Amino acid sequence: MKGTDTNMTKGEARILALGDICGKSGTQIIEKKLWGIRKYCGADMVIANGENASVGNGLDKETADRLFSSGVDVITGGNHTWKKSSVHSLLENNECVLRPANYPAQCPGSGYCIFDMSSYRVLVINLLGTVFMESLESPFVVADKILEREKGKYDF
Repeated sequence: MKGTDTNMTKGEARILALGDICGKSGTQIIEKKLWGIRKYCGADMVIANGENASVGNGLDKETADRLFSSGVDVITGGNHTWKKSSVHSLLENNECVLRPANYPAQCPGSGYCIFDMSSYRVLVINLLGTVFMESLESPFVVADKILEREKGKYDF
């Protein structure tokens, strides 16, 4: 089940964005509750930050798979994305697991994806702020570059 079509017929889309899922207990709550929340809210798509979802921070394949099967469509990361070395293959092999786009291009994976949400294409861009964080390219400059590069390929 990938969302509901109830909103699509009305010409609107509902996207549920979830903040940081933390550890085993956070992942378990998502597994138990997310499909019900999606149905209740009429969410057509779910984007969740999963950079701390695995035990000991970071994200591994097993936890990502659990989140996807629980109703998450796109998983975003942040500065803890790199905590587990196994995330490199996850980022390379699953376009719906995103590292921050303003990390250097030679980093594994991508910082954005275009998600097919029924009859709409949603551009999801994951960016990391730079205040009190590591020195990265400006998230605003990176967002502008991606929006221009993907122009015409997305609806939202």
